[in-house]
Amino acid sequence: MRVLIGTINEDVSLDAQPAKIFSTARAFLIYETNTKQFYSIKNTFYGAKEPHIAKDLKDLGIDNIIVEDICIGCYENLKREGIEIWEDKDSIYLRESLQKFELGGLFVKPRPKNFTMHKILEESHEPSLEEELKQYN
Repeated sequence: MRVLIGTINEDVSLDAQPAKIFSTARAFLIYETNTKQFYSIKNTFYGAKEPHIAKDLKDLGIDNIIVEDICIGCYENLKREGIEIWEDKDSIYLRESLQKFELGGLFVKPRPKNFTMHKILEESHEPSLEEELKQYN
């Protein structure tokens, strides 16, 4: 079985940080559960049409994806290809996410509520100091 998880880091290791949103990952770690081996690929899917992404991942043998958030279009297309989507909102490192996955500590990601990637990005945006100060002026 192959598990894919996105990272914000370009240099992928088990100590890399997971991407908060699937499509914003700079790279992906692919973990082979049978052999305990892993390798990385760059996110060449960014900006591609969503059905194409799901099919390409299925062609790579991906069975499972671990995410914090994902847009509805991508979610639907991955599900259509038979790829299971697992939710992990609190791991700091990829190592933690994979350990939770192997121990059965993750839950199947529920269907997003009509969120697009842009809506998710808006909601996950942390205001800069400048934006926070504007509230008081």
